[in-house]
Amino acid sequence: KVTVSVLYWKSPATPQQHHPAMSTPLDPKDHPSVDLTWSNLRYTVTVTGEDGKPAKKPLLKGVSGTARRCRSLAVMGPSGAGKSTFLNAVAGRLAVNEQQTLEGDAYLNDVLFLARYKPLVSFVAQDDIVMGKDTPREALTFSYRLRSGAPAAEATEAVNAMLERLSLTNCADTLLGIPGLIKGVSGGEKKRTNIGSELINNPMILLLDEPTTGLDSVNALRVGKLLRTLTHEEQRTVICTIHSPSSELYDVFDDVLLLADGHVVYHGATSDAPKYFAAVGHPVPPRVNPSEHFMKVLQLPAEQIAELAAAWRKYTDSAEGRGENLSQHRAPAPADVRLADPEFDRLLNHQVVGAGTELALLTGRAWRTTMRDPAGVFGRLVQTLFFAVLLALFYANLDTTDNGVNDRAGVLFMQVMNLTFMNVMSALAVFPPERAVFLQEQSSSMYSAGLYYVAKVIAELPLNLAYPTLYVIITYFSWDLAPGATAFFNHYAIALAVSYCGNAFGLWAAAMFPSTEIAMTLTPLFLMPMMLVGGLFANTERLEPGWVWLNYISFPRYAYKAFFVNEFTHMDNLCPAGNCRYTSGDEVIKVFGFDKDVVDTVWFNIVMLLVMMLVLRVLGALGLALQGRKTRSRLVFEENYRKGHKNSSDTVEMEPVAATSS
Repeated sequence: KVTVSVLYWKSPATPQQHHPAMSTPLDPKDHPSVDLTWSNLRYTVTVTGEDGKPAKKPLLKGVSGTARRCRSLAVMGPSGAGKSTFLNAVAGRLAVNEQQTLEGDAYLNDVLFLARYKPLVSFVAQDDIVMGKDTPREALTFSYRLRSGAPAAEATEAVNAMLERLSLTNCADTLLGIPGLIKGVSGGEKKRTNIGSELINNPMILLLDEPTTGLDSVNALRVGKLLRTLTHEEQRTVICTIHSPSSELYDVFDDVLLLADGHVVYHGATSDAPKYFAAVGHPVPPRVNPSEHFMKVLQLPAEQIAELAAAWRKYTDSAEGRGENLSQHRAPAPADVRLADPEFDRLLNHQVVGAGTELALLTGRAWRTTMRDPAGVFGRLVQTLFFAVLLALFYANLDTTDNGVNDRAGVLFMQVMNLTFMNVMSALAVFPPERAVFLQEQSSSMYSAGLYYVAKVIAELPLNLAYPTLYVIITYFSWDLAPGATAFFNHYAIALAVSYCGNAFGLWAAAMFPSTEIAMTLTPLFLMPMMLVGGLFANTERLEPGWVWLNYISFPRYAYKAFFVNEFTHMDNLCPAGNCRYTSGDEVIKVFGFDKDVVDTVWFNIVMLLVMMLVLRVLGALGLALQGRKTRSRLVFEENYRKGHKNSSDTVEMEPVAATSS
């Protein structure tokens, strides 16, 4: 039977407080301390074998052990040993489906590890995935307020204390940075910011995947000492994978779990490891760092690793092993299993944040990101001015002769194309730079993907209003288009509508495709057919019946019809000399086939543009939601437990767990 259990100890003299929000992150005593115990974890994936057929590959092979309260645990092993897989299994973050299976139960203080308790476990990924245009102060504030709903004043106090504690005060207002683009804080400062973003929310259990990788020895030791403080002084449960620590860093940890090829080779106190390895024939040589020696042993051939794993199992079954080693903390008996805990539920209730707060925080971060990209803002301004001035000079002072009518038809279509492509291309670059951050935050269920999308739309709104406004003012009066305030404001409304459609289309493409390059390559394949039926190049009544549907999904067509009808409706006398093909605007509208009653009115087409925009917005939000959903693993401990006990006579009661003091 595969099990994971968590036993907790409530620190004495800790009154239960019931706040409308979570307690300050520097007051960990409001949380229970826990012993996290796992037993016989097995994770298997389906791969393609040498014969080309599907084959099962075990990544975890009966991993057992305990992370004790007030003691730090390091998980060590060579690359491919299963360290990250193990950590993700304990955190409930592994992908589980028909091709990837995780066997086992999980418990929190004899309470079945249900999906709703997952937020009580914080996870720090190996890669420092951060918003590079935020500062450490802003990153911590965002994380704290988004998960706790705390007001700004409380957040400021908590963040300042956390910054001081993490030795980030000197760089608190320096951008985190983007490698190769924006110079920011050091690697160690970025790593501590990542840890602080999780720690500030006062987690019961903190799991870290190789937090010292990429750091120099000084910063690595600083991180290690921080983790020891979390366990010894704050009574948290901390598990940390680590690749090859220095002797100083190794000594920081109280306990160690050594993995090789998915097997447990040793799990116990770091101080006892040399004695155990000497007993199994691999003594630590004099003046050699024990951790370096263990890493060499863990890279022995598979046959010898299997022997070491067998030796460890034999030891754990011995009287000495049962008395000393950490892996003997067993899961609770079925009759003792509980399905709820009021203390855990209280903590979850304090983490509920309203949609309005989420949207405000996400919008604020999105606006900061936009405004801290002066190259992007200035680049769009230059692009807008360039095309507006260029077209204004080329088509200045259009007349009303036959050639003037044709020129007007052309520049109106150019208006559609420019407003569409400028907004599509700028929107394509919105999501990809933040994709890694978005997916990581989605894996932690920090916020709704839909609200993230709406926040991006709101943050982009001022610029998406300013650029088309500037563009229309320059081109409209330079071209000498239809006179009168009504004609101008109709034209302006159409320009805004098609701009927002272009932005919505670009955000949809950015949400659907994995990179900016792919999005930019494939987007024209969608846009060009819509441009072809836009109304300028050919009479769309000539389309084969199988292609008529393009007319109805082409937002450039709705925009062009609206521009065209608005322009020529306000032009009654086109040819005073009487020697022109067109004598009135209505005649031009009829010749171009835009005289089909209500469907060819200006406001009908504006409404259709708004409908198309809303449809594209919804599709973009759904695309982001689907991407976020893929990162959210399914917690299977409850499912596994019920499968293992469905034929048992033991009854699982829905009884609460009373907190006990030591």
